[in-house]
Amino acid sequence: MGLVKNVWQGFAGGPDLNRQQTHRFLLEDIQVQVRLPHSNVETIASPRLVNFPYKTPGWFERNMEQQRQHYYVHLQTRCWFYMFPLLRFGDGELGHLFCSLWLKRVPSDVNALDRQQLADYLIREYDEHYNAEITRDDSCEQARGVNTRTRQKIRAEAELAASRGSTSRLDNLEKHIALSINYPPLEPAKIITIHGMEWVSYVDKPFPASLRGVDYYCLPLSEQFCFAISFTLYAPGYGNKRWLKHAKATQQMVLDSLKVSSVDNTSDNLLVHTVNKAE
Repeated sequence: MGLVKNVWQGFAGGPDLNRQQTHRFLLEDIQVQVRLPHSNVETIASPRLVNFPYKTPGWFERNMEQQRQHYYVHLQTRCWFYMFPLLRFGDGELGHLFCSLWLKRVPSDVNALDRQQLADYLIREYDEHYNAEITRDDSCEQARGVNTRTRQKIRAEAELAASRGSTSRLDNLEKHIALSINYPPLEPAKIITIHGMEWVSYVDKPFPASLRGVDYYCLPLSEQFCFAISFTLYAPGYGNKRWLKHAKATQQMVLDSLKVSSVDNTSDNLLVHTVNKAE
């Protein structure tokens, strides 16, 4: 029956929509609830009934991680892999969908409760990270300044070609740079409504028509912190797209399951989330 089902739907694996688990995260006096389908991939899990006391001085710094321009505390990650239903080539993967839940911090000069300020900052954060000024010996750790490095390289090559009599690359320098950088400008972030609450949403894609990218949804919790849920989609250019439709439907189902409410709790009956970092 499993093989027949795989052929009929056009893929194997993916989220099991018949097996779903509700996750609850206590963020001080706010509870976030989300329902995630079962995955056949083992991922990083968060303990149940754990308080994330982000308002406590020093707690965020002790527990935070960095991924590119983002500074956050990890709450949960779920991954779903879609496979070819019958004949499989290479690793047999059609594509995959990641869902990550974070507690994210913004700088002190940004008021996250002002949704427009948060929307503007999230795009500026991206631009300032990938276009940061760097030195010749900079390692571009976490891809910081990687666009700047690409610009420097293309300009140097164009100037060298011009010194040898060929000026076409230098004459069209900005066009060559725009086609070569890995992190182009993003579309402005939007303010959307989910279950009566205003979230800030934006899309991180290498180019608008790409099937690969990350959809971010951020809900302010305080002036400096927000709850963030992201969906990372990887879709190579081969195979059928029925799995892609299923992945998009799964993303919408997870968003529809989000519930945010105020809670009256104390830390006396809750574990406090901590991260054991190597010395």
